[in-house]
Amino acid sequence: MAEVVLTGTALADLDDIFWTGLTTWGPTQAKRYARDLESALRRIGDNPLIERSHDELGAGLRRLVHESHLIFYRVDGDSVLVLRCLHHSMDAARHLGHT
Repeated sequence: MAEVVLTGTALADLDDIFWTGLTTWGPTQAKRYARDLESALRRIGDNPLIERSHDELGAGLRRLVHESHLIFYRVDGDSVLVLRCLHHSMDAARHLGHT
């Protein structure tokens, strides 16, 4: 199992997702979605190479689809660096910049 490391930007994304869910759907749904996202991050750690590369967005960049969100990450040896967690409607190329 690879260690999953979240960038500060990815942590901010997850925080925004939680607060948006809380105000939109209420505490029960927001907590459920947060738990599900945590499970998705564990799946990435369990099998980081399961998703294909999206080199068009950045060298070695991979993407896991989780419900309405896309988790962008890069495998680095024995660890996984999570760069962003974006809503599927967001322009990933713009938000990822030069990763």
